[in-house]
Amino acid sequence: YIHNIYLEKIGEKEPEDLTTVWPVIFGCATEDINLAYIEYKYQVEIINQQKVLKSLKHPFMRCTLDGSIDDWNNNIAVIDAKFSLGRPFKGEEYADIDKRLVKTYTPQLHWNAYLLEEHLKKKVKVGLLSIIKAGNEPKIFEVPIDPNYTEYLIETAENFIYCIKNKIPPSIPKRIEPHIPHDERIVAQKVLKDLVPKNAKRVFGNGLVVDVSKNNRKTIKSVGLG
Repeated sequence: YIHNIYLEKIGEKEPEDLTTVWPVIFGCATEDINLAYIEYKYQVEIINQQKVLKSLKHPFMRCTLDGSIDDWNNNIAVIDAKFSLGRPFKGEEYADIDKRLVKTYTPQLHWNAYLLEEHLKKKVKVGLLSIIKAGNEPKIFEVPIDPNYTEYLIETAENFIYCIKNKIPPSIPKRIEPHIPHDERIVAQKVLKDLVPKNAKRVFGNGLVVDVSKNNRKTIKSVGLG
């Protein structure tokens, strides 16, 4: 795959025509409603939609954002909307589809997060994939942004650009997975949210308040103990 891109960049191969690729067409057709649904379900505002970002530090880096969120659990998040037919590959179980999709798009989330962070001059710690599978409602997958992994991506891209400029066929880079930290705070929040009674609108105790919105989103806040 990377060799085909190399051939395209040096003008020895025509780019693949995606105009009749059905999943691509569906992805374009569903992007707006995908993001609108996430805004409604989670009561957030998705900004910077279709904003083109270019890096000043690394001129070869650019992206067109699907969007970003200023306050996703107290963090800035970049979000990307995807569509999948939701079918397993040969030899793959249905349970493996989500993992494969997240793995596929994790580099893009890191790339976009870096450009957004450079643009905002603020840390972007979270990447969000909003995936529509077949006819199902969009599902959010949260990916922590790993700075070391981002650095690896940029170095790999720099090497690839060097190969293009010098017409040197690139070698296939070793795939490195991002480090996903075990965030005890996130785990604790999930445990607390799971304890909220089904019909409750607000619960409190031990200096914490959990508010439940109309769409069942739970928000935890700290309050003074007096």
